[in-house]
Amino acid sequence: MHGRVKVKTPAEQAEARKAERIKKIDWYTSTVEDIFKKRDSNEFDEELMRKTEELLRVNPDFLTVWNVRRVTLQRLLLADRAAEDRAKNTCAVTAAEATTESPLAVADASTEAEGNAAASSDPTAELSTDRSSTPNDDSSGGGGGGGAPKAGQDVAPPRVATHDERYLAELALTVACLMVNPKSYGVWHHRAWVMDQLHRPDWNREVELCSRALSKDSRNFHCWDYRRFVAKRALRSAADEVEFTSDKIKASYSNYSAWHNRSRLLPELYPGNAGCGVSQEKLTQELDFAKNAMYTDPVDQSAFFYHRWLLGREGTKLAIRCLYVNRLQQKLIAVLNKPMNLLSGSACIVVDEEYELASWQTTDPRNPSSTVLVCQLTEGQLSERNAHMLTVQVSFKNESSVAMVHLETDMQSACQYSMPSSYNMFFSLAASPDILQQELDSLVELLEINDEADSKWAFLTAVLLLQVLNPVAHRDQVQSYFDSLLRIDPMRSGYYHDLRSRYFMQSVAQQSWLEHNPEQLWQGSCSLDLTSRGLGGLFSLDSWPWLLRLNVSNNNLTSLDGCQVLPFLEELLADDNQIEEIGYEVVALKALTSLSLRNNRIRTVDDKLKHMMSLKRLALAGNPVAAEDCTSAIFTMVTSLESLVLT
Repeated sequence: MHGRVKVKTPAEQAEARKAERIKKIDWYTSTVEDIFKKRDSNEFDEELMRKTEELLRVNPDFLTVWNVRRVTLQRLLLADRAAEDRAKNTCAVTAAEATTESPLAVADASTEAEGNAAASSDPTAELSTDRSSTPNDDSSGGGGGGGAPKAGQDVAPPRVATHDERYLAELALTVACLMVNPKSYGVWHHRAWVMDQLHRPDWNREVELCSRALSKDSRNFHCWDYRRFVAKRALRSAADEVEFTSDKIKASYSNYSAWHNRSRLLPELYPGNAGCGVSQEKLTQELDFAKNAMYTDPVDQSAFFYHRWLLGREGTKLAIRCLYVNRLQQKLIAVLNKPMNLLSGSACIVVDEEYELASWQTTDPRNPSSTVLVCQLTEGQLSERNAHMLTVQVSFKNESSVAMVHLETDMQSACQYSMPSSYNMFFSLAASPDILQQELDSLVELLEINDEADSKWAFLTAVLLLQVLNPVAHRDQVQSYFDSLLRIDPMRSGYYHDLRSRYFMQSVAQQSWLEHNPEQLWQGSCSLDLTSRGLGGLFSLDSWPWLLRLNVSNNNLTSLDGCQVLPFLEELLADDNQIEEIGYEVVALKALTSLSLRNNRIRTVDDKLKHMMSLKRLALAGNPVAAEDCTSAIFTMVTSLESLVLT
């Protein structure tokens, strides 16, 4: 009907949106091509500035275009400077030509000078002078508004954009782009670069800009990073910035960026010892501040992460934890407290006060970095009739450690190990045991007053403190807390199984080292039984480098990674797990003679087995591969094999 607006059908509206989208895509593609074409042709001009601005206003995350724009801007500034110099030279020439006057002009100038001298001799001349007239007054008929310049008069050069004007325009562009995406890496980086180029940057204004931006989105970590940058340039005190973080944290305890910025600032104001970020006096206050947030919002992780940072972590200096020597195999094993790369580190050995040119290697030939280093001594170097003193020194990344082991005449092997200074031989926190116990008590109280479903981060933090304080005494409680974590957070069950396995293995190793003297430890523990422990991984096996037999059956293992640190291992039982292949970690066990992998998930065996030159017994019953006719292939690959169990 007449007078009624025609409404497009849904199909027509969809078609119109599609046409508009195609038009935008064509424009965007064409603009990008034009920018790259001009860049490749070295055409850094005003048109390129215009095109990059148009594109960046639409997509401020195009980092390459920001780079092109910076190059173009610098080229244009050089051109501006050259144009300004040419203009000044032109004006100087024009002024010089204006000073070459005719004789009549010189005479007029002389007459004017005489009149001025006469006027200056009259005391009333200054009062009678008409101050309303000026040299440039057009009414005087002198034509001051046009014509050639008079002698000595400055000539203004043509207008050229100044250095700061161009950069201020860039700041305006970044503001427009931040409206499109306030968390764009490229925009914040460009703004920081522009501020460093300005001759007279207003850093305090930038700090205020950050404050306003963070009032809109207090967790914009891009803006927090930029604030750290401008606060240093503005010479803002660390105390003022800490106060700013306090305000933001009190407004929202989940503001992780504010917590992080606080951790960057406090060590400047209250420096602590190595490993601990703040001094002991400030540590107590900050722990209370963090616990207030933890009690207020136990579901949020930010305060717990900050709490973990406050407790610190002691740096681990390179040390030889254990030296084990075997006379029969003429081997020396050095177990370190952290991995060392043989490509960049070094290890040397002295036998009976004589330096030996020995070859060291890791237990896994594919990986030059390991905590276990193996030295194959020359045949007969450790004779049956003599006692020997072996000294080993390792050096890596400006750190070194020395250890000695004494092999008696009537002994086939010997071991020397150093006990850790703390309860936990694997890692420790920088805070004192009293503070750690105090924090653990607070967490236990928090767990008692909160629902289990809201206590994930409290459980995790408590597990860490229990493990650090005494992993052996707290083993059952740690396992109980992991059970709770698995119930309330099943999405991360793999992580919890892995962490529980690691902590359990560390506690077992710690217990064996604490409960035995050196002779009992290595002579009485050639076999290790870890069946039915719920293990999801093998950790800390380098605590028993002399092991001959290992049983890890009936666990949740998907691989045997970790067992390669046992160079003397002869028998490995891993039945009833979820292992999917015989990996390189097993192939690396050169002394292995018996391998049992019943009831796993192994589907195939490949030619890696041909490297197992000592293997005599292999059990694969209950695996998918056992249903195939692979007997002949396996015997062909493993020439030393005597027994194969497939049923």
